[in-house]
Amino acid sequence: MKNLFIFPFFAILFFLGSCNKDMGLQQVANNFSTKDSILAMKIGTMSFLPYSPTRVLISSNTVNSSSGITDNGGVFYPSVKMEVNIWGDYVDGHINSATTNVDSDYILVGGGARVSDLSNNSSNVNALLTAAYPVNDNSFYFYNAASKDHIQFYNHRLWVYAIGIKFYLYSLKSHAYYPIDRNVLLPYFSINTTSTPVAQHPHGISYAPSGYSVLSGGALLTWQNPSGGNMLVENGISDGGAPIHFTESTGKDHITATPAVLQTFTLSVNNNLIYIGPLDIQQKITSTFNVQHLQTLTQSTDPGYLLAGIGAYTTYSGSGRMLYAMYPLNGQTTFIGGKDHVWSDISGGLVSEIYEIKLP
Repeated sequence: MKNLFIFPFFAILFFLGSCNKDMGLQQVANNFSTKDSILAMKIGTMSFLPYSPTRVLISSNTVNSSSGITDNGGVFYPSVKMEVNIWGDYVDGHINSATTNVDSDYILVGGGARVSDLSNNSSNVNALLTAAYPVNDNSFYFYNAASKDHIQFYNHRLWVYAIGIKFYLYSLKSHAYYPIDRNVLLPYFSINTTSTPVAQHPHGISYAPSGYSVLSGGALLTWQNPSGGNMLVENGISDGGAPIHFTESTGKDHITATPAVLQTFTLSVNNNLIYIGPLDIQQKITSTFNVQHLQTLTQSTDPGYLLAGIGAYTTYSGSGRMLYAMYPLNGQTTFIGGKDHVWSDISGGLVSEIYEIKLP
């Protein structure tokens, strides 16, 4: 067994604290010379996360930086690799709440949720989302979702998804990529929340801190009427500017008056990551008209970009439409769905938004 204490842990912490971007990626990579030194960085940082037998890895995608290191033989190696993994989990019932998490060495950047029947088919569902948001506990591990039937009993499955990110640096000495300890990067990430007054159609806005760029949003509705409900109409939609500063969310009651409090979440990054540099963070918006009871829309990232967050919004001019799905199919493609409920309303449109990231 290798001795992990060949290079003392406190010395590595001193090295990390004293390094800055002026060293350049090549010098940093040269210092990461052995697997032992990388493992030593991780001593005491691994977290014990809850186990769920139904949790699965949905997809894994990797992209490389355009900058790199050339060895003595003239072979070029990208300086940084970025990996985005997506995990999913589910619960069954007619009123559901579910949580999933990224693996212990990843940082949560977004997530999603969807309603399906008990066979995982979402083509004719009769329940709606009431929450999809990153948990604001400073861990950047967990993503929550909630759903419910409404007026009509409907036993269904709620899927919840967590999108996690991980970065690797190339070592010229060992000719291998080693992960950057998530604890080194966590201070660059932030989750912010706001709450609305009680309202039948609450609308909230959450801002990122000054100098931060939004990676994803989230929303949580809470109400008191046990026979009613307030469902999501909008979640994670941003202002369209660059950098992206805030996200918005909206809820509505339906048929039964049910005022609710709406919490809006913004997950953002101080986009000057140590050893990595500024990420290229973009947003893309697409839309379609609602032409059927269940309207869907898929969207993909640009080449070279990976998915961080998802926004969804359904508009209407009649009795109302709400969201039943906003989730990642993989690290580059999303799916959103909106529907009318009990009362027919084929009006308005469906809006999809992607937050995408690329290495410098």
